[in-house]
Amino acid sequence: MDDTLTDRERRILALLVQDYIRTAEPVSSKTLAAKEGVSWSASTIRSVMSRLEDRGYLEQPHVSAGRVPTNRSFELYVGWLLDSVETIPADRLRIAAAMSRCSPGTGSVLHQASQVLSSLSRQAAVVVAPWGEEEIYRQLDLVRLSRDLVLVVLVTRRGQVVNKFIHPDEDLPQEELDKFSRYLNDLLGDLNVSQVQARIKEELAKEQIRFNRLFSRALRLYTLAFPGQPERTVFIEGRTNLLENPEFADLGAVKAVLRAFEEKQTILKLFDQCLEAEGVRIYVELDELLAKGLAAVTAAYSQGQVPLGGLGVIGPTRMDYSQVVPLVDFTARLVSRSLEADIQ
Repeated sequence: MDDTLTDRERRILALLVQDYIRTAEPVSSKTLAAKEGVSWSASTIRSVMSRLEDRGYLEQPHVSAGRVPTNRSFELYVGWLLDSVETIPADRLRIAAAMSRCSPGTGSVLHQASQVLSSLSRQAAVVVAPWGEEEIYRQLDLVRLSRDLVLVVLVTRRGQVVNKFIHPDEDLPQEELDKFSRYLNDLLGDLNVSQVQARIKEELAKEQIRFNRLFSRALRLYTLAFPGQPERTVFIEGRTNLLENPEFADLGAVKAVLRAFEEKQTILKLFDQCLEAEGVRIYVELDELLAKGLAAVTAAYSQGQVPLGGLGVIGPTRMDYSQVVPLVDFTARLVSRSLEADIQ
C-alpha cells in the first residue's frame, strides 16, 4: 500500500480502476460520483483525480474524456488485492472437476490446467512443463507425414510429450521408421535425459555402428530431432481470447500479441521466474518483454517441495485481477496435488 495516498485518494483510485477494468473506457468524475456508497461530489472527485494525474497514477487520453489508470495504478491496485481476494466457490468447483478428469501423467494434468485457466479467465493461459535430468525416456515414435517430413514423438515416464518435425535427407517408408523406433526404444528405455544424450554419442562412436546402416540411420534421425536436450513443452490456450479485448482491436496490436506467443524462450524466461518465489507473481507491464498492453499473473506448481514449472494467465493490463489472481493460485495448488498423487 502506498502510504502517501490518503484514504479518499485510495478509494477513488480503486473505484476508477475497477470501472476501467469493466468497461475499458475512460472514467469520469460523474460516473464515480453516481456509484452506490460514494458520498463525494463530482467536483471533489474531479479535484482528486487531477492530483492523481499529476502524480502519475492517471492519464487523460482526450481533453474532454475521463481518466484511465496508468501501469503504476494497476501495480498499486493489485498490491491491495493480494491479501484479500479469494477464489469464487463456483470457480473452485469447476477447476477441481476439470482436474479430476485428467488421465495419469504430467502432460495430461498440465494440458487440462491450461484449458481450465483459459476458460475461466477468458484470457490466454500458459503452463510450462518441467524438463530436467529426472525425466525418464519411455518411448519414441517416428511417423512419416510425407516424403521429406517425419514427426518424432518422444514420451517420458511422467507423461511428458515432445513433438518435433524433421526433414530427413531421404524418403523413408513407415516400415523403416518403425524399425528405427524399435531399435531406439530398446537402446534408450529407462534412461534419463542426460543419459540418453551420452548413450547416443557413445553408440555413434562405435565402429560396428558405422557399418550397420539401420542402427546408424536411427541414431542420426534422433540427433536430427534432438541435437541437444529435448525442448520443454509449453501449453498455451486461449490466444484468441485476447483479441476480444478492445485494446487489441487494430491489426497492428493483433499481430504484436500473436507474435508474442511465438517467442517461446521469452515465455519460458517469464514463467521460470515464479520458481524463485512463493505465491502469485504479477507483472503489470510486459511492454518490453512480450507486447504493449499485456500483463501476466503467474505461480509455480511443485511436486513435493520441489518447484517444477510455472503456470498463469496473460491478458490486458486492465484484466480483472480480483478474479485472475485467485484462479492462478488455486490452479497451481491443485496441479501440485495432482502431481504429488502421481508419485504416491
